[in-house]
Amino acid sequence: MSSPDSGSINVLRAGLYINPHYAKRHKGGEDAACMNENMISVADGVGGWAESGIDPAIYSKNLCKLIDELYSSGDDRYIYSPKELLVDAVKMNQEVGSCTCVILTLDK
Repeated sequence: MSSPDSGSINVLRAGLYINPHYAKRHKGGEDAACMNENMISVADGVGGWAESGIDPAIYSKNLCKLIDELYSSGDDRYIYSPKELLVDAVKMNQEVGSCTCVILTLDK
């Protein structure tokens, strides 16, 4: 935790570990996550896309990459509106697919 003088007293101290299903480990699974001191996001790729020849991992991993980039841009509206962060990232994601996603932001 930072000192009150630093302007940031609420921070996440955590790590990520993704443990994919055994049959999907060769490609790193279909799920993705990203986090920093004030945001965490987890995206669960929809495996049904594989039936159409689409790798579900590509969409969820790119979505988390975009979420991380947008949040790191310093735009304060994303701290107060994770929904807006998700909507903007989905609009930017050019990959085919879908996922379930949850985003938690922690006000500094």
